[in-house]
Amino acid sequence: MRHIEASSPSFIQRTQTITCRSLHLQPQRGDKPLSFKEKLIAKRTSKLPAAVFNLHMLLPTVGVTRQHLPMILRIEHDSYASTATLLPIVLLKECVVQLLATTHVQYPGLKNGLEFQEWTTSHGLLPILSSEVSMKPIPVTEHTDLSSFSHLVIPAYHVPNFSTFNVRRNYKLRIQISVECAQKTLKAEFVAENFTLLAADYVPNRGTTAEVSNSTVMEQQEGAPGYDDRDDVPPPYEG
Repeated sequence: MRHIEASSPSFIQRTQTITCRSLHLQPQRGDKPLSFKEKLIAKRTSKLPAAVFNLHMLLPTVGVTRQHLPMILRIEHDSYASTATLLPIVLLKECVVQLLATTHVQYPGLKNGLEFQEWTTSHGLLPILSSEVSMKPIPVTEHTDLSSFSHLVIPAYHVPNFSTFNVRRNYKLRIQISVECAQKTLKAEFVAENFTLLAADYVPNRGTTAEVSNSTVMEQQEGAPGYDDRDDVPPPYEG
């Protein structure tokens, strides 16, 4: 008799600190276009008001193929580190989810030893928001349930985690987002390093996204280094 494994509502929190500098953070500025003089000032970042906020992404550590994959994005404004007098409105413009599959193979070598080979393939899942799809940006709040905007599932053709004598398959879950703050586009990346994928015929017991906040199996890990809008790309996670 085959043992039927059930998934539990386990989540991990990843955090990215974002710094946005812009003249549009001034209360009297609003969305008015910048004058020539203001554009020159904007090039001197030390003269610009800054808004600092933390983006917290709650990622599942267990997923089931053909089952709903919950994710929650939270924002926490840092009023102490910010020089802007008003809290900015932050909008989610793009959110792309990738499943990273790593296959590890061990085999006999030519000199009676063991040799190893490992490779990773990236599988793009259905984007919640994409620049190629005409959708309104989503306001980021203290509890933004991303699953309410898209029914994100992992296709059944993905092989679940497994380990044999010489072959092993592991997964990571990577989420890349773009947010808009004071007419600037900023990027962040969140990774669940140890993501367990179960087959569709396993018995799910995931709970709802409303229960994520009260989950007793929540695990929090240190996030990536802070991202400043003067950087070209956000700093990557190190696995």
